[in-house]
Amino acid sequence: ASFSWSLATLQCRDRHALEVIAIEATRKAADMRPRDAVVLLRSAAMLKLSHQEELLASLSKTLVSAARENLLSFRDMSGLLWSHAYLRVRRDSLLQADMVDALVQRVGEGSLREVSDVAWAAAHLAPDAAEMKSTVLAEALAAEIERRGAAEMSPQDIAQAAWAFSVARVSDTKLWDTLAGAFLVQASRPLAGADRGGHWAELVDAIQAVAVDEGSAAAAAAFAAGDHSP
Repeated sequence: ASFSWSLATLQCRDRHALEVIAIEATRKAADMRPRDAVVLLRSAAMLKLSHQEELLASLSKTLVSAARENLLSFRDMSGLLWSHAYLRVRRDSLLQADMVDALVQRVGEGSLREVSDVAWAAAHLAPDAAEMKSTVLAEALAAEIERRGAAEMSPQDIAQAAWAFSVARVSDTKLWDTLAGAFLVQASRPLAGADRGGHWAELVDAIQAVAVDEGSAAAAAAFAAGDHSP
């Protein structure tokens, strides 16, 4: 797991090394510790190994089983969902009721980035956008951001959370006021090297979509009050 993470961090795509890792990891997946399985899965996502179907299926099976036994932390479940969403690989088991229940129960354990990652991943992985709305997951994630505030979220985290909640049609005014306030604080600062102007565009698109569909005028006004130019 550590070696695969090193390769992913360095974006080293040595074909032979990756093949060896995939074969060994697939063989040992059933007996792997959940944390190691998550590290391998995230590494596979970062290296864009969507063609390693057997590896992904084996790791996913191990982690879903661990989640059903309440053995996964929120961080681990976030990594499981994010990796599949990043690779655009859907599995019916990922958003079933037991997984959603585990996420809701442990949401307070996760960092705001992990909460944002779960929201983004769930919006991508749900077979239908309405499916995310029909569960308690989106509401639980939104409530957690409302409770903690979004001041410590990065521009990317804010943007992807806003997009996910707009997909799920979460129209809670307090949530959008929280995201809007964080946006305005971030927008008043010079763009850092890692920040992309596209994050601001994504966020504005999300808030406008909710304002149009759900009539969240207060949130839209909060955005309009600021200077959004890069």
